[in-house]
Amino acid sequence: KSMGDWSVLRECAERAGMKTAGSVLSEEGGGDVGRAEVEGEMREYRVGYRATGVPLFVVDGKYALSGAQPPEAFLELFARLR
Repeated sequence: KSMGDWSVLRECAERAGMKTAGSVLSEEGGGDVGRAEVEGEMREYRVGYRATGVPLFVVDGKYALSGAQPPEAFLELFARLR
């Protein structure tokens, strides 16, 4: 099943106990719920962390690794934080 399919996403939310998922996660009615908040966070992260790719890993709220990274990049960052 694809999480990009509204009906699959709605089913998962309902199984997790989100009783209002049906009205929020519908292609017809709720597609824009939370959109402004998500877009605002995207802008904030893109500017604040100079994000240029996905995934974006933020360590300790200060250090960002943007895009796919080899394990060595994380080890180097963790070593600097010790």
